[in-house]
Amino acid sequence: MAIGRDVRAPHLEEVPLRELLRELVADGQGLLREEVRLAKAELREEAKKAARGGAGIGAGGVLLYAALLCLAATLVLVGATFMPAWLAALIVTALYAAAGFAAIQYGKQRLAQAKPARAVQGIQEDRRWASETMRDIKSSRHAHA
Repeated sequence: MAIGRDVRAPHLEEVPLRELLRELVADGQGLLREEVRLAKAELREEAKKAARGGAGIGAGGVLLYAALLCLAATLVLVGATFMPAWLAALIVTALYAAAGFAAIQYGKQRLAQAKPARAVQGIQEDRRWASETMRDIKSSRHAHA
């Protein structure tokens, strides 16, 4: 029954099924709206945190990228003392490509693990509650029929 109802309300057996279903649907809709609102708020908060962290990571990434380019040039110049310059450049490029591929794979794995756990859990609990309530109403009706 809905919150705030009169304590002297009739038992479930005395309330028409149509009214019980109407209340169940209304309560379920309200609960679902609240869960969606909470999930949106949680996602907004997480997005703000991610944006702040992302800005810092982005700035650091730009500086590290410049350092990496300097390192690549250094490695090519060092390699060119032992082999043709084109071969040294090709080897350094292959090493950088392999490192980049490994970093992308790591990032994809981490992104696949990210999910808003509380919001998903709340919606799953609501679904279980609705199923159990409908089952209880049906069994109560059949037992007193």
